[in-house]
Amino acid sequence: MERELSFKDAYLNFWRKAFVMKGRARRKEYWVPVLIHMALSIVLTLLAGFIDSSMGRNTEDPGSVSQVVQGLTGLILLVPNFTVGARRLQDININGWVNLVPMVISLVGVGAIIFSILKEAANPGVVITTALLVLAVLLVMFIVFIIMFALDGTRGANKYGEDPKNRVKY
Repeated sequence: MERELSFKDAYLNFWRKAFVMKGRARRKEYWVPVLIHMALSIVLTLLAGFIDSSMGRNTEDPGSVSQVVQGLTGLILLVPNFTVGARRLQDININGWVNLVPMVISLVGVGAIIFSILKEAANPGVVITTALLVLAVLLVMFIVFIIMFALDGTRGANKYGEDPKNRVKY
């Protein structure tokens, strides 16, 4: 019999298990915090932008309220987002460390763009081509991860733990 998980419990699990890589996370445990944090991010960005503009500052200025809010939010959510993503992947029987792939590919992509700028500064076509290639790779990776995070978990126990929905294998 499948155990129901409320939105509140799904969100609380995000914070309760903020530093837990072990185990599995259902789709709801992943997507509820993602959606809540997206909504909060929009609200905070609008508020910070309003504060910046009332102070006569550009939101892109280093040290602006917008930049500080985005930086702090990113730091606060970095580890819990990683661990819930890892547990979500483990629910579909994929090693949670695969969740590092987007970060590594992003860093390699930024490095490739910087390298092409430094090496081919006189040839903007190479820089643009490199940037478009990196963007295409990131887009494909984004789609693949969205699909993986949306898949139903392995029915029954897998090598990462018991089924969080308490379903029995057929």
